[in-house]
Amino acid sequence: MHKVLHVGPDSCFVLSSLLEEEDTEVWGIQPYELDDVGAKCKSLVCKGIVHVADLKFSLPHCAKSFSLVIVSDALDYLS
Repeated sequence: MHKVLHVGPDSCFVLSSLLEEEDTEVWGIQPYELDDVGAKCKSLVCKGIVHVADLKFSLPHCAKSFSLVIVSDALDYLS
C-alpha cells in the first residue's frame, strides 16, 4: 500500500488522478479556503481526504506516515 500526501493548491485535481491507482491511499493539504470548487473537490473535503490548513504550522500528520510527499506551489504560503 502506497500512502501519498499532496501539499499545495490544486490538491483536489492532483488527488483525483491518484485515487484511480490501485493500492494507493491519498491525502491532501490545501493552503487556503476552497471557495469556488466543483462537486468532486467538495466530495474529497467531505470525506476528509483533503484538508484546508495553514502551512505555517505543523501538518496534522505524524512523521514518516507517507511513502511519498508531493509539495507543489506551496512556497508562497510559508513564512
